[in-house]
Amino acid sequence: MSDDPASVQAFEWETTMAFANELAQPWEGMGAMANTQRRLAAEMIVKLYNRCTMEAQHIMEIRQQVKDLRGERDEARRELCGHDDFIGGAMLEANRRGWDCFKDSK
Repeated sequence: MSDDPASVQAFEWETTMAFANELAQPWEGMGAMANTQRRLAAEMIVKLYNRCTMEAQHIMEIRQQVKDLRGERDEARRELCGHDDFIGGAMLEANRRGWDCFKDSK
């Protein structure tokens, strides 16, 4: 198995489903109530795994949005800091806000 995130996720999915399927199978010698509880536990495992997977995807989307917004913010800072006609005021405002006008300049 590789360290590729898609491979890891596929392995986790297969492992979880195999475990849930095994758990859902009734065991001889166990009562009906115990087998019902095993089946319900298997269903819950699948539901929770699916929910976690969806939440992880949502978190990754939000992280990308934050990264994009930070990039836009930093570009706006650089733009404000680069105004020569009003550089004194812009630099004072940037300093007041704790911005480094020369950080990550392009």
